[in-house]
Amino acid sequence: MSKNNFTFSNVQFERIFPFYLLLDDQLRIISFGNSAAKAFGIKDTPAFNSLFKLLRPLAEVPSLNLLKQFINQV
Repeated sequence: MSKNNFTFSNVQFERIFPFYLLLDDQLRIISFGNSAAKAFGIKDTPAFNSLFKLLRPLAEVPSLNLLKQFINQV
């Protein structure tokens, strides 16, 4: 089985994923799609927790490592 490697320009990535969020280790939003900016009022590099709240599991998310622990949980 072969692996496919994809490469997108910033413009192509934005077109494919207009609601993307890129977080750093301190859970600051360091990059985001235009549609995400409009929908959520994102400006500059706000903290993820200042705009979003996890409903399930109900928990504070102070770090990226803790957020990763919630992957694939119902």
